[in-house]
Amino acid sequence: MLEKPKLLIAANEERAWKALKINFQDRYDVLVARDGAEAAKTLEREHVDVVLTDVKLPKISGMELLGYVKEKYTWLPVVVMTAFGSVEDAVAAMKAGAYDHILKPVKIENTEAVVRRAMEHSATLQENMALLFSRSFPCSSFPSASALPPRLPASSDIPS
Repeated sequence: MLEKPKLLIAANEERAWKALKINFQDRYDVLVARDGAEAAKTLEREHVDVVLTDVKLPKISGMELLGYVKEKYTWLPVVVMTAFGSVEDAVAAMKAGAYDHILKPVKIENTEAVVRRAMEHSATLQENMALLFSRSFPCSSFPSASALPPRLPASSDIPS
């Protein structure tokens, strides 16, 4: 059975993270961190596919968490939730490398669409990394270099 993709929600408002968790738990394995430091620790021990974080978090802010993720887990999409009318926070988040932003109070339909796109983006990036890795480090079942012909024919040598 395939594992569900993992969504890390970093939000300190209990009502907010509970509503998000209930909404997403059918599609994703939802992890919750109530502050930025807890979110960073979760990322160190769990493979996560997308981070959904509030800008305003205790201990480590959502913007600091975004910076940490972009430094340590460069491929990981981060969606930032900002207060309604806080255009400055949204712009700062996007400039810092956020995948997208959501204005609060969140609209579930919009949040679902943004998280779904972030999950698709994450899956594509992970697939690309796996392909790159497999090309860089081919598995042992491939023929050894000594079993390959000494020279592959040039395209002009191949009969048409």
